[in-house]
Amino acid sequence: MISTLDHAEQSFASQIVAIQQRSYPIEAALMGVGTLPPMNDTVEDIQSSKETFIGFLHTDFLVGFIAYEHVCNTVVITRLAVDPALFNQGIASSLLQHVLHLQTEMFEVTTGAENEPAIQLYQKHGFHITGIIIPEPEIQLVRLIHKKSS
Repeated sequence: MISTLDHAEQSFASQIVAIQQRSYPIEAALMGVGTLPPMNDTVEDIQSSKETFIGFLHTDFLVGFIAYEHVCNTVVITRLAVDPALFNQGIASSLLQHVLHLQTEMFEVTTGAENEPAIQLYQKHGFHITGIIIPEPEIQLVRLIHKKSS
């Protein structure tokens, strides 16, 4: 079941942090870095976030989530994580499709340039690479956008 999460609630915030601590090290390894910012998030960081969190719940337990923010006429996807034990089961695609139904003109996301599984996921759903971002010397990200057809 996919639904909006009340991430200010302790139980959801804790589950979000736990999933990030299991899934983001895989992206970090693909990128050849030791850590990524979401790996350092605390429960309090999640609880105070201004992002909207959508969760994929299985028997009332969070197994994946996507988060986003509205910036002008764009939905910026800020996080997408799935419990690694459930990779390749369509959870990330379901969450992404849910967000792509939002009423907006454009969607944007960044991911590690070496994170081929994530890039392929976004491209499968109509995203196109528009550029490279280098926030730190050892980190290279790709920016992908998806524009809705009129």
